[in-house]
Amino acid sequence: MKTSVAFLMFLVMICAFAAILDCGCSTPRHNTDASANGGQALPPLPELQADEAEEDYRYSAWELDLTWPQPLPKAPATMAVYRIVEQQRNAVDLLQIEEKLNGLEVPAASWLAEGKTASYHSLRRQDPPLAGQPFPDQEQAIAIARKCLQATNLWRDEVGRPMVCNNTYSMDVRSAAMGVWFFRQIDGRDLPSARISVQVGRGGQVREILFQWPQLEKIGDYPIITAGEAKHAVNAGRGRFSEGLEECGTVTGEARKLELAYRQYGASLVAPAWTRRVVAPKGKFDVGCDLPAVDRDAWGPVR
Repeated sequence: MKTSVAFLMFLVMICAFAAILDCGCSTPRHNTDASANGGQALPPLPELQADEAEEDYRYSAWELDLTWPQPLPKAPATMAVYRIVEQQRNAVDLLQIEEKLNGLEVPAASWLAEGKTASYHSLRRQDPPLAGQPFPDQEQAIAIARKCLQATNLWRDEVGRPMVCNNTYSMDVRSAAMGVWFFRQIDGRDLPSARISVQVGRGGQVREILFQWPQLEKIGDYPIITAGEAKHAVNAGRGRFSEGLEECGTVTGEARKLELAYRQYGASLVAPAWTRRVVAPKGKFDVGCDLPAVDRDAWGPVR
């Protein structure tokens, strides 16, 4: 009898250990009450509810059998969720930016300004690009872009490492440039929808600036699902894919770069998401896929 009891206890311990490994963490399930937000009740997140409804409708037919990187990454107990607060940018502000840009360039240029909010606007030179001069190299383009943004008060400290896109071979002479992209980071995690780009043409001449930088207001700290829970959800077909899958039924492949980042949902919410690359055998598809990382139990009812 004692042997049987000991054997059963051993089996229970093995099952519990396996469950901990699969979740990618050793902490218990997150609480979704007010304790996650400093004693304050967590507001509902209707944007995530709407995203979930569309997600389930679009991808419920998919079933993915994926291999995952081990060990799975750790997840914090909570992460911040933000509301986008638009602020109007008037014509005077844009004119001041144009004047500062022209102060960096000789001769002065005619700029086409677009965008009516502080979160989004772009400026493009209307004069022909310089001819017969070389394009800057990657490091020169980054330095020129940074100097331009700082001089026009468009620089933001919450940017990650810049990315440079060589578009100097474009058949369109006006668009040929070294593109420098600065992506926004929140608590060290990327928010790809927020970025500043500067197109640097021949002779180091700035040809275009795109400013897409939403104004954020923190809603609260919400519980986050573990990497193990995200893995099971993706294998079950949940997730927002950047491109359509090429075949129905069960798809086998490899999930790469599973990590936590920030994503914009709708026009007014920025929330954490589990993001990953999904690569199928023989190059059938290579797509990105996002899954909201906020615990469903903390979303609350749609208002």
